[in-house]
Amino acid sequence: MALNVNRAVTDPFYRYKMPKLLAKVEGKGNGIKTVVANMSEIAKSLERPPMYPTKYFGCELGAQTNYDAKNERYIVNGEHDAAKLQDILDGFIRKFVLCPACENPETALSVRKNQIHSKCKACGHAFIIDNRHRLSTYILKNPPKIEVDFSKDNKQNGNGHVKEEDLSVETNGDRNSSNDDDDDDWAPEEDEAPNTKLAAGIGKLVIDKDLDKSLEERLDMLHRFFVEAKEKGT
Repeated sequence: MALNVNRAVTDPFYRYKMPKLLAKVEGKGNGIKTVVANMSEIAKSLERPPMYPTKYFGCELGAQTNYDAKNERYIVNGEHDAAKLQDILDGFIRKFVLCPACENPETALSVRKNQIHSKCKACGHAFIIDNRHRLSTYILKNPPKIEVDFSKDNKQNGNGHVKEEDLSVETNGDRNSSNDDDDDDWAPEEDEAPNTKLAAGIGKLVIDKDLDKSLEERLDMLHRFFVEAKEKGT
């Protein structure tokens, strides 16, 4: 059976629900204890670590508490019925879960500068939890785990890792460019000028008006051109 997280709200369509608390008494005599069988599910509904409400039970009842997180066993020493624990849980929800501005349970806890801060995800109201309750001391020593968001501080590729291109150093605007100083295949600039003149001379032969001459005559002209070029040192 699901209950409203804020049991003061009687609306059956209230969106915030939690499981009804289930308690099981174990042992006899001085070893008697009460196991909250579904504490993990309740804590998940409240978005709080399961030891917080368990410790709250101990504070309100003056009883010792312990837990076995691996086997999800949350224990309050002594014999306590489920209805009584449910009423005490309402007190925990009022003090450590509900937003005082809108009474919405969508709040997130954080510990900063020895104070317990809470912020409502629904209305944005931020407030400080009363440190006078004994549970506050436990929360200060055992703060809730908070997922850190680096998106405002670092460039990311969507999975929390900095993009590779943001870590690389670019050279001359091109990451794949090679260093020209290490390339021995470059010819000196002064040697390029004769080649330019030679190309221009050959170009004159190609566009010469004597293209209507025979192949033998044109080859003879080309031969004379090379001989003259060699003699002139061009």
